[in-house]
Amino acid sequence: MRKASAPLPGRRAFAAIALLAIALRVWASHWDPPLHADEYFQYLEPAWWHWTGVGSETWEWRDGLRSWVLPFYHGAWIAFLDLCGVSQGRLLTGFIRAQWALINSALIWLAFRAGGSLSARLAQAAERERARLWGGLLAALLCAGFAPLVLYAGHVLSEMPSMLSLLAGLVISGELAELPREQGASRRGAVLAGALLALGACLRIANAPLVLVPVVWLLARRRLRELALLIAAALLVVVAFGLVDLATWGGFASSFVAYLRFNLVEGKAANFGTEPASWYVHLLFELAPLGLPALLIVAVAGWRATWPYLLSDALLISYLSTQPHKEARFIIGFWPPLLIACAGSLGAWAARAELAEQRLRALAGPGLVLAIAALVLVDGLGDATHNWFDNERIDAIAWVGRQRDLTGFMVDDAYALSSPDYGSRAPKLQYDAALLGNDLVSHLLLPVGAGTLRGQAESAGFEVVRRGGRYLVLRRRTTGRRAERG
Repeated sequence: MRKASAPLPGRRAFAAIALLAIALRVWASHWDPPLHADEYFQYLEPAWWHWTGVGSETWEWRDGLRSWVLPFYHGAWIAFLDLCGVSQGRLLTGFIRAQWALINSALIWLAFRAGGSLSARLAQAAERERARLWGGLLAALLCAGFAPLVLYAGHVLSEMPSMLSLLAGLVISGELAELPREQGASRRGAVLAGALLALGACLRIANAPLVLVPVVWLLARRRLRELALLIAAALLVVVAFGLVDLATWGGFASSFVAYLRFNLVEGKAANFGTEPASWYVHLLFELAPLGLPALLIVAVAGWRATWPYLLSDALLISYLSTQPHKEARFIIGFWPPLLIACAGSLGAWAARAELAEQRLRALAGPGLVLAIAALVLVDGLGDATHNWFDNERIDAIAWVGRQRDLTGFMVDDAYALSSPDYGSRAPKLQYDAALLGNDLVSHLLLPVGAGTLRGQAESAGFEVVRRGGRYLVLRRRTTGRRAERG
């Protein structure tokens, strides 16, 4: 006869995992520098120059390839913070990144629900409640501590909110699909799932094929009423995005059409670099050389419950691998479904071992489960993001933006400067020796090792007023005031 052991402290354990996830993500949002130029020029810069009247307009916003929904969202935050007295610099951008880190922490709740549901489906009736708790906690723990998910959470990129929305829609659709046949349609859940799936697809069009997985899941379970409600809600969200394009670009859903034409029809994304079809597979194994095989083996072992999550990952990697232009951030959405599927299998296994008669197995089973989870978490630390530029540069830019005698700012790389961090309306220019004699330029930013450029600047009357790590700030001597040394 099997005896149930004492219940796990489920609520406290989940609360601890959630707090850990939030702390890690907020800390990473402050510590990890901007990952990609798009983080600013596609989402923050447009909002900034609409609010302040100054900034850099990149080609996407001239050609109409982007929706204004996310810039509107960030613009609302910029306007609110400006009214509160936070008008520039690291504090403004840090707040926006921190709020994304908090939003993306909702992944832990989704993982808890999904992992518990998968484990319960794989467990026997007597083990079901224990399995649900084990699976939920393990999924939450894996998603809370997996390094790539922690690092990406605070970055201002469309991949993260799209991933979160699509995963939420998949989780809710799965719960609807597994309802008992005699139970009626859950209208609220179906509408919410449809809205979230459409939101994820519209925020990042490249992720739109993933909407097919919950549709297949509901069809397989013959939940036709829920599917009809889901599709209706999804269409409303798509229409809303299309109307935003009509109001901003002058054509219904015009940014979606332009995006698809640029990437799929004309193939111009290849101008930004191409990689072989196997690049994503190699990248995944580089990020988690030990953890990935363990995740795949365990997740596939519970395939009769985990198949929708595995299908979602297979679909993502398959169609993105056909595109010549590839970037690591495009497949960040691969990890949560795999981690959840793995936790679903592990949760059922742990509950089965925990309720076994043999004492040795009761100790070894959950211990082995936690060991696998630890391997995955530690292995994920191998992720090394290639940042756009570093915090020392951002600090120097923000410092210059606060100087009262600033009239013009010249930098070695004008596209490694974000207007919200800079925060000043004074012109910012690409370094050009011919402009050193122009009195409009009052400050320069140069790398410490740029000896030739520094010599040119000093010969033209500039002096070093700040050194922070690898960067120098120089000020024109003829301004008549000495800048504060940072």
